[in-house]
Amino acid sequence: MSNARSRGRSAIEGGESSDDQNQSNSDRFDLELGKSDSGCGTMKEMIEGNNVGLVDLDLTYIQTTLRHFPWYHGLLQSAHVIQFLKWENSYLVHREDVNGKEVFCLALRQYNRICHYGFEFENNFWACTRVIPDLDSTVRFQHIHSMLDFWSLKTNLIPVSRSKIVIYHDDVKLIKILGAGAFGEVWKGTITIKGVEKDCAVKKIKGEVKRAQISAFFHEANIMSLLDHENVIKFYGQCTLLSPIMAVMELAAGGVVRSYLRHNKPNILILIGIVNDIARGMDHLSSLRIIHRDLAARNCLLDDKLNAKISDFGLSVRAVEIRVKNLKQAPIRWLSPETIITGLFNEKTDVWSYGVTVWEIFTNCKRHPLYPKSIKQSIQAIREIEKPHKFVDVKPPKSIVALVENCTRRNAKERPMFRELKVETLKILEKGLKKDSRRRPNPPLHQVSSRNKIITARKRKKSSHAMFYRKQASSGDLSFDQVSKDDKDKDKEPRE
Repeated sequence: MSNARSRGRSAIEGGESSDDQNQSNSDRFDLELGKSDSGCGTMKEMIEGNNVGLVDLDLTYIQTTLRHFPWYHGLLQSAHVIQFLKWENSYLVHREDVNGKEVFCLALRQYNRICHYGFEFENNFWACTRVIPDLDSTVRFQHIHSMLDFWSLKTNLIPVSRSKIVIYHDDVKLIKILGAGAFGEVWKGTITIKGVEKDCAVKKIKGEVKRAQISAFFHEANIMSLLDHENVIKFYGQCTLLSPIMAVMELAAGGVVRSYLRHNKPNILILIGIVNDIARGMDHLSSLRIIHRDLAARNCLLDDKLNAKISDFGLSVRAVEIRVKNLKQAPIRWLSPETIITGLFNEKTDVWSYGVTVWEIFTNCKRHPLYPKSIKQSIQAIREIEKPHKFVDVKPPKSIVALVENCTRRNAKERPMFRELKVETLKILEKGLKKDSRRRPNPPLHQVSSRNKIITARKRKKSSHAMFYRKQASSGDLSFDQVSKDDKDKDKEPRE
């Protein structure tokens, strides 16, 4: 049985790491685990002795027995246990890789401390003498659940069920590999939910990894489990009860926005629709106080109808504002001046990254931002130049130019919020549709009533009509120059 656990490589360029704030919380928690009044030891102490740990047959034991008990959480690091054990005498059972050796652990909250005890397996019987030393030595338990039931007769224990995002490996089928990195693979597959089979994408963990990478896997899964929006990749769950470890999410059949734009020449309304979708998705994140920290065209996906969806939350944090000291793994070309200078991240720094992403989209992602500057030159440009992200080779609509300039203002207070950006981009989309309609001698009936559809969408805080816009745009041929020319007639248009 392999003792290693790894995390799938993210689409984030330059790698990825867990944020400093979460790491400091983990450090404080680990210090508390070192010793306690109840006599619990460190995780390293728990695996001392040859009779503690897993054997190959235990994979079958997990499959046939343990996974059916809700208090068995599968692979779970000690730093994440704290969110489950909130009451005195509450407990759960989990697996953890400790110094290259896998152990079954009993996590127990007693005396306002959380301690971890390794289960002992010897002569085909289970025991946990560190926490249950007063059991009759003649009593033998062939199953962990039998031992816990027996102990419950002596102590008022509270079993804690695993998270709803944990799913069975049996419910996921891998069909074909879509890509691979140093730490994992991405597969196309299917997942069965309430008897219904759906297409999905699966990040499958492989190879030898460090503890920090496993922690990053769970961190991203926890962030994604909080999100529920049509413009954010839907997270179905994580397979952590057995091996290999997998994250299961919505399949974006259209691929990555950057790749799609590099190989296609979509209508301008499709580009505006993508920009609007991203703004709506980011507004959902900001409403939950989640900072993405790595918004870029490479981290946005498209479904089969060209609806954009935000993905890749490896660097995301749930906070109003954070500061970090190390930016070595950060996407420098997309960072705001205050992030470069002070390490600050908040909604306004995400807005800056959104402006750079809009610039990418309307240049068809031909080159990375601030090309051909080096990373060092890019840092200097972001710190010193008033408008570092300008359109050079293309002439997008003036409204888009103004959008990018507003999002990349040096004074963060002057940048719009995402709730404003989703409305503004919706207006640009509406205007683009009107101009496209003028060029059609017989526009569709529902195209004529687009204004009413937009009003309805605003009331519902949705823009379901955006999908319709892109469908109509796919049959049109509206160019940048035509829209820019029409922008000059803005004041001449009658107000409806």
